[in-house]
Amino acid sequence: MKKILIIGGSGLIGKKLKKNLKNKYKLIAPKRGKNFDIRKISTLKKYINESVDVIINLSGQASDKKKMHKTIIVGNENIINLLRKLNKKILIIYFSTNLVYGYSNKILNEKSKTNPFDFYSKYKLKAEKNYERSNLNYLILRLGNIYDNIKKEKNVLSNIYNSIKKNNKLHITNLKVYRNYISLDELINIIQKILSKRLNEKIYNVGNENLNLYNIIKLFEKIYQKKIIFINQAIKIEKLSSQKIDTSKILLELNMRLKNKMYKYIENYKKNES
Repeated sequence: MKKILIIGGSGLIGKKLKKNLKNKYKLIAPKRGKNFDIRKISTLKKYINESVDVIINLSGQASDKKKMHKTIIVGNENIINLLRKLNKKILIIYFSTNLVYGYSNKILNEKSKTNPFDFYSKYKLKAEKNYERSNLNYLILRLGNIYDNIKKEKNVLSNIYNSIKKNNKLHITNLKVYRNYISLDELINIIQKILSKRLNEKIYNVGNENLNLYNIIKLFEKIYQKKIIFINQAIKIEKLSSQKIDTSKILLELNMRLKNKMYKYIENYKKNES
């Protein structure tokens, strides 16, 4: 049975991933605290050893710039330094973001130029570069926007949902801003497939649908039969990392076709409410 170390296992992806992998793999998912902190190599080295087959690093979100830097940059440098000392070629799966591409009006693939705007995506890209220089057995996944439970999350979908339920005006950045979206269930399916197959490349875009805010608002209006009142701030999309992502490469390699569309998800969510 393969042994997998999951770092960042208490987040949205981590919780669902542990639930789906626990019967097939031996999982180690330490909670962050004084006994485990990716930013401190002394605690990390207790878990990274030759008994581990795969490391899944889901960490990265932090409350401020300094903590974010330590988690993403220092944390991944610690992983790299520890793995270099081992004789075993452990697979490290590093979760990045498709925000590393920045703004583009073209469809972006893995070979497209990167131009991150904010500190989060800049740090994520820097950590990517560190893995590329490491000569380790690594895999970089550039994720799109993930959605699962509208009520429990804080994202575009939950903001639109709350505006419907509470009759609030919705403040949006720009109706034309595109992002790539994928349901949590589809993402977990992809990760499970990755764990059972050797991929040909090192960097992959992971996502499903390219939708703009106008598309998503119209989906909600159609399903809930209610007009959404919104204030469009019309911020220039060049400043908002508006982008359309080509995610076909990994799906072709895994022989997968994603079925979960956002419209169906919202429709099912509404049915389960009543």
